[in-house]
Amino acid sequence: MNRYSAPVGLSYTREISLLTKTTRGVRAIGGATIFIGGVLDFGFGVPNYYKYGPGDPRSVSPGKAGLNLGVGVYSLSLNPIVAPVYFGVDLFYPGGWPGALQDQNRLIQKNQSILGPDWNLYKDIGGF
Repeated sequence: MNRYSAPVGLSYTREISLLTKTTRGVRAIGGATIFIGGVLDFGFGVPNYYKYGPGDPRSVSPGKAGLNLGVGVYSLSLNPIVAPVYFGVDLFYPGGWPGALQDQNRLIQKNQSILGPDWNLYKDIGGF
């Protein structure tokens, strides 16, 4: 018996059905994560920001809370790679995004001091 005896359309339908079920599950987990993050940011972090000030380790500025929520919703609805990159750098890079941008600026300045002021890290990919 031929191993490919099933109609081709039926095989693709099963694969798409499995993919759809998996996507629904991942989307539900993502939605729950965004909800929990929003509750923690706006329910605890922002009030701590106003109560204890921005220096408190449990405080979250309102702008940061809004950005976190916006990145989560954008990633859930349009581009799923944005949230892991954003939150990964925010959580695991020393100093978060400010630290990453400062390190990048230092790298550019050191290379320009060696290679000249016209050196540009991004000139091959559309830089100025």
